[in-house]
Amino acid sequence: MTPFPQLDAEQEAMAAVLSGCRPEMAPAEKSRLAEEACRILTQIAQVREEIVYPACVGKAPARLLDAFVIEEDLIRVLVAEIIQSGPSGLLYDGLIQALKDAVRRRWSEEEAPGGLWSWVSASPGLETTDLAIGDRLRELDQASRSGDWLPLMPLGLETLRTSVPPGATRWTDL
Repeated sequence: MTPFPQLDAEQEAMAAVLSGCRPEMAPAEKSRLAEEACRILTQIAQVREEIVYPACVGKAPARLLDAFVIEEDLIRVLVAEIIQSGPSGLLYDGLIQALKDAVRRRWSEEEAPGGLWSWVSASPGLETTDLAIGDRLRELDQASRSGDWLPLMPLGLETLRTSVPPGATRWTDL
C-alpha cells in the first residue's frame, strides 16, 4: 500500500494511458497516447523530486533513495527519447516498451516488502505530504494541458556524482 494515495492515483492513470500504446496502433493515435503518458510521467517525476524524495530522507536508507533517483533519471531519458522520436522511428515501440517495464518495475519495488514505502509508511505527516502532492500534481497538470511542456532533463545522477568524491562515503545508513 502506498503512503501517498494521490501519487498512486496519478501513477495508475499514467499506466493506463501508457498500456494503451500498442505497436499495431495507427501512428497518430500511438503518438498521442505516448505523449500524454510522457506528459503525466513528467509531472509525477517532478513531484517525486520536489516532495516525495525529500519526505523520505532520513527514513529510508540512502542507497535505496539513490537507486530511485538514478532510475528516475533513466526514465527521464526514455521520456525524452520518445518525445524526440516519433511513431515512425525504428526504436519507438521499443522505447515505449522499455518505459512501461521501467515504470512497472520501479513502482512494484516501492510497494514490495523492504521497498521505499515500507520505510516511510509509519511516518508522521504523511497525510499533509499527500495533500501537497495532490495540489502540486493539479498545478502541474493545469499548466501542461496547453501542450506547452518539456520533458525533465536527467540530473539526479549528476547531482549524486558531484556529491560523492572518489573514495568517499556521502552518508552512512543507520
